[in-house]
Amino acid sequence: MKRLLLILFLLSGCAGQRVEVPPVWISVVGTNDVHGEFACVDRGLLAFSGYVEALRQRRGDNGVVLIDGGDMWQGTLASNLNEGQAITAAYNALGYAAATVGNHEFDFGPVGDAAIPMGPEDDARGVIKQRASEADFALLAANLLNAETGRRVQWPGVTPTTMFQKNGVNIGVIGITTIDTLETTFPANTVGLRMAPLADTVAAEATALRAAGANLVIVAAHAGGHCDSFDDPYDLSSCALDDEIFQVAMALPAGLVDQIVAGHEHRPIAHVVNGIAITSNPSRLRSFGRVDYRIDPTDGRVLERRVLPPQKMCMFIAADDAACSETTSVVMPPPDYEGYPTTPNPDVRTIVGRTLLAASSLQSQSLNVSLTAPFTRNDEPDSVLGHMMTDAIREQTGADVSLHNVAGGIRADLPAGVLTFGDVYRVFPFDNRLSMPVVTVAKLKRLLSFQVHRDDRRVGISGARVTVSCDDGDMQLMLSDESGNVWPDERKLNLAANDFLMQGGDDIMTPIVDTTAFVVDAGQPMIRDIWLAWLKNQQGDLSPEDFELGESRWSLPMNYLEACPRPE
Repeated sequence: MKRLLLILFLLSGCAGQRVEVPPVWISVVGTNDVHGEFACVDRGLLAFSGYVEALRQRRGDNGVVLIDGGDMWQGTLASNLNEGQAITAAYNALGYAAATVGNHEFDFGPVGDAAIPMGPEDDARGVIKQRASEADFALLAANLLNAETGRRVQWPGVTPTTMFQKNGVNIGVIGITTIDTLETTFPANTVGLRMAPLADTVAAEATALRAAGANLVIVAAHAGGHCDSFDDPYDLSSCALDDEIFQVAMALPAGLVDQIVAGHEHRPIAHVVNGIAITSNPSRLRSFGRVDYRIDPTDGRVLERRVLPPQKMCMFIAADDAACSETTSVVMPPPDYEGYPTTPNPDVRTIVGRTLLAASSLQSQSLNVSLTAPFTRNDEPDSVLGHMMTDAIREQTGADVSLHNVAGGIRADLPAGVLTFGDVYRVFPFDNRLSMPVVTVAKLKRLLSFQVHRDDRRVGISGARVTVSCDDGDMQLMLSDESGNVWPDERKLNLAANDFLMQGGDDIMTPIVDTTAFVVDAGQPMIRDIWLAWLKNQQGDLSPEDFELGESRWSLPMNYLEACPRPE
C-alpha cells in the first residue's frame, strides 16, 4: 500500500509540470515570374532546386514552404511548347505548397495551338484548368470574379485560399493578382471576368483563415513594387511606396497578414511594410525570397522573424576565382548554401533535361544573321531593340507606321553573335497576330496623346516622330514622318499593330478603336514570324548603332508630366 501511495504521489507531481516543446523554424521561400525558365548558369528551376534541397537539409522537409507569386508558365520556347505542363511537373517535384494565378497564366487560352478562342467550343481558360488538374500544389485566385454574377470564379482545381500544417504550425495562403490583369494579357481570354479590390479581398480571406486556426497567413500576390537597398528590411527609403503591393500592405489591419510573396513587376523587395514581410524578385528566377520564422508550436506564436535579402543563385563556381561561372568548362562542384551542397533535385533534373531536349532543335535554328553587340531594351520606350523590332514590322508589312507595346511586349535582350530562333522567341514569346487598320493622323495623334503620361510604359513607334509641347495648360501633339515633314490631320495611314493591342491590351488602342468589336483574323501572320522573316532578309552583320536612339522618336518637354494635362 505504501508503495502504491508513493507512485500516486510522484505521478500527481508530474501532472503539474509543463512539458517544454522547443520552438520550430520555418523558412518561407518565395518565387515569382519564373516565366518558363528551366536552366541557366545563374538562374532557373534547376539551380533553384539545388538551393531548396540544401535548405531542406538545414530545416528538414517540414521546415521549408515554397510559395509562388504567379506567371509561372509563359516565356520560353521549352515551356510554351507544352503550355506550362513541364513547369507544373517541376513545381510538383519541388514540393510547392501554393501558387497564385498571374496575368500571363491566361496567355495560352484554350488547350491546343490556338492562343485565343476561335469558336464557341474553345474554353478561354482551358490551359489554366488543365494545369490546375495536374498540380499537386494549390492554384489560387481569390480576387478573380465572374463579371455576370459578381462571385468568385468556380474553376476545377482553382481555389481562393489553402491551409496546411508544417511542424505543427497552421499556415494559410491567399492568392490574388494585380488589378490590371484584364489589360495585361489576351483580352479574349479574360472575357466575362472582373477584378475584386486586392486589399479588401485579402482582409476578408485572412480574417477567415485566422478564425479557422491559421498561425501564419501568407499572401501569394501577383502584384508588385520595388526597392533599391536591402541592408535593412525596415528601411523603406529606397522603396516606391505608391506601388501596388505596398498600397495593399498599408491598407491591411495590423497583425492580420504575416507575409506577402509578391511579383508582376520583376523587381526586388525584401522589406517590412505595416508589419508585413514582403519579398519579390526579378523574373526568370534570378533570385528567390526568403523569410525565416521561429515559432512556438504549442500556441503558434511567432517568436522571431528574419527577412533575408534576395537570395542569388549560381549553378557552378569557377575554379580560378570562386565566382559564378558562365561556362561549365572549368568549374568546381555546386556552391554550398546553409552549409550544404546545392545539388539539383534529381526529379527536377530529369524534367528539365527532357523538356530542353524536346525544344533544342527548334531553339538552335540559325537565322543566318549576326549582331555585332547585344541589342538591349534599357527598360525605356526608346531603345535599340525596340527600334529594331518596330522598324522590322513596319518594313516587312509595308505599313506607314507600326506600334508595339515595347514595355511588356519585349521580354529579353538579343545577345551578340549569330542569332537563333530561340533568341528571338525569348524576346517575344507571345502568339500575337498582325492587324493593319487604316487610321487618320488625327486619330493616331489622339491615341498617342494618351501615351504621354505613361512615362516608362509608353508605346514604341516606327515610321513617325512625335513632338509634344505644353503651353498654358494645353497639350499640342505634332506627328511627322522620319524626315520631319508634318502630316495633316486628315491624312490616312496604314498602321501595323498586334491583335493584343487591337483587343484593348495595355489600354493603348482604346481611345480610337472599339476594342470589344475587334475580331482576330486567324489568317494574318504572327508578329514573331514577321520579325523572323525580316531578320532572315538582312545581309551581313547588324549593329546597335544602326538603330541608335539619336533624336528620340518621342520628343517631350522637360516638365511634360506637370505641364501637359491628361487628355479626356
